[in-house]
Amino acid sequence: MTNPEYVLEFMQENDFRYWTIHNSFDREVSRSFNDISLDDAIRKLKRYMKNNTGFFRIKLYQLNEILRGGKPKGEPAMFEVQMSGKEFEDKPKHSEGAPIGSMTPINPSPQGAIVGVDQYLNIHNVNAELKAENEKLKMQLDYMQQNHEKELENLRREMDSKIKEAQDSNAMFGQGISMLMQRMGVGE
Repeated sequence: MTNPEYVLEFMQENDFRYWTIHNSFDREVSRSFNDISLDDAIRKLKRYMKNNTGFFRIKLYQLNEILRGGKPKGEPAMFEVQMSGKEFEDKPKHSEGAPIGSMTPINPSPQGAIVGVDQYLNIHNVNAELKAENEKLKMQLDYMQQNHEKELENLRREMDSKIKEAQDSNAMFGQGISMLMQRMGVGE
């Protein structure tokens, strides 16, 4: 969001004297492509800003060349502006002896500014995409946990069967040795 006063300063510094103004639906609501002086162009835009409120996209041009369809030729300098009409009113000056608590901010904070429709929809799209990605990751995590538990159970069964085989093998070996020792008369 750009301060309306900055747009006028930008026009003055960079000699942008032609402009179009678009509403929050990006529809053109005003334009100035007449061959006029820079000061007159600034005065005209300032008067528009002073008498209108809302969210606007201002496109500034250095040349007043227009294509056949009425579209301006050249790349614009674009600014998104929230206008209340109060930006250009005379601001009261606080006396030096005024207590600090009595001073009020003159300009509203950008955090409380109105968000354009495009920004609003984009934020919701991004939010929805992030939620969908989060759900996808949760499902993958659940699937991986279930597979991990199954693999652990299979490994436990395999280990138990190998331990049992080893114990059986040891028992058979022990019986074979005791039988051999009895036949040789070495044992009891």
